[in-house]
Amino acid sequence: MKTILVLAALVAVLYAKTYKMETRSSGSLRARLIAANLYQKFLEEQHLLRAQVLASGSQPFIDYADDFYLGNVTVGTPPQTTTLVLDTGSSNLWVIDAACTSAACNGEPNSGYTKHKFDTTKSSTFKKETRTFSIQYGSGSCNGYLGTDTVGFAGLTITTQEFGVATHLATVFGYQPVDGILGLGWPALAVDKVTPPMQN
Repeated sequence: MKTILVLAALVAVLYAKTYKMETRSSGSLRARLIAANLYQKFLEEQHLLRAQVLASGSQPFIDYADDFYLGNVTVGTPPQTTTLVLDTGSSNLWVIDAACTSAACNGEPNSGYTKHKFDTTKSSTFKKETRTFSIQYGSGSCNGYLGTDTVGFAGLTITTQEFGVATHLATVFGYQPVDGILGLGWPALAVDKVTPPMQN
C-alpha cells in the first residue's frame, strides 16, 4: 500500500504543470526619493501614518519601502497591461481606476513613473459590482469598488476574477513604480471574502 502511495505521489509531481512569470526588482525607492529631493517629505508622511496606526491600537509596522518585486498583469478585454507588486503578505488583487486623478493615482511628480491605470470603459468584459473594498497595509491604504473581468499573468488566463478598482490611494503609492497589487497569499488573508487569483 505504501509503495502505491509513493508511486502515485511521484506520478503527480512528474505531471505537475509549472507556470513562470517574469519578475523584476523595483529598485531602491529611497535612492529615487533622495535623488528627487523628496525623501524628507516621504519620511514625514510615513511618521504621520505610524502615529495614526499607534493611536488605533494596531501593531506598528515599519516599512522601509526600499525594494519589492513586480510583474506584468493584464486586465480586461482587450488586455490592459499593468505593473503590480507581487505581495505574499496579502491576497487581494487591485488596480488603479482610470478615473482617479490624485497625485497618488497618477504618480507623484518627480517619482519617475507614470501609472498605467485600468480603464473599465475600454473593457468589453468588465462587470462593476455594488460592493466596495478597503485595504489597510502597513504603509498606507487603498479603497474603491469591486468588479470582475479577465485577468492574465504567468501564462494563465482567469475569465471571471473579482478584484478591486482603486479610486483612492495613500500617498505612499504615488512614490512607488506600481499600478496595484497582486496578492499571492492564502484565502484567509483576503479582504471582503474575494477569491484570490491564485485560488481562482
